[in-house]
Amino acid sequence: MGYEGGVYGSMLYSVGQRRRELGIRMALGAGRGKVLGMVVGPGAKLALVGIALGMAGSLAVTRFLAAWCTASAQPTYPHSRWWQSCSGPWR
Repeated sequence: MGYEGGVYGSMLYSVGQRRRELGIRMALGAGRGKVLGMVVGPGAKLALVGIALGMAGSLAVTRFLAAWCTASAQPTYPHSRWWQSCSGPWR
């Protein structure tokens, strides 16, 4: 149980591999905060990279769709709704 994949699975695997090292560090006097930082730090970095990539991707897709909808808009009917002007190539 616990190795389903994704960020949780990879972090669980990483901590499982470093379990002995973490135990030795605690035995030599490392505080809980230091050990917790060793465990949570890489996961937080991975999450921040994922958030940054997701935001950049969503911005790119939004700009593409906005340009696409604006280019396909035809002012033939003045009372058309915005979703009618964003019908794309399949109309």
